[in-house]
Amino acid sequence: MKKFLATLLALVMVLSLAACGGDKGGETTPPPADTGSTDAQTPPAGSGDKIDISVIAAEYGQNTKEWWAGFQNDFNGSHDGINLNVEVVS
Repeated sequence: MKKFLATLLALVMVLSLAACGGDKGGETTPPPADTGSTDAQTPPAGSGDKIDISVIAAEYGQNTKEWWAGFQNDFNGSHDGINLNVEVVS
């Protein structure tokens, strides 16, 4: 019975991975034609606006908040166009 369940679990994992990664066989689609309108939610490339990314992280130990604060500072320092905001919750 355990071998059957292990085999079934392995099969489910393989099928889920196969469903996630589809190869289009080298086919590419051209980018959509520019209609002249701009999306209000997405700033155009090179506009100088920062992209805000908010992350909620689980607190697993005493050093979690300190680690994420250091990561956030390092990330924001090395990525000029992105503003990372991390909230650590217990």
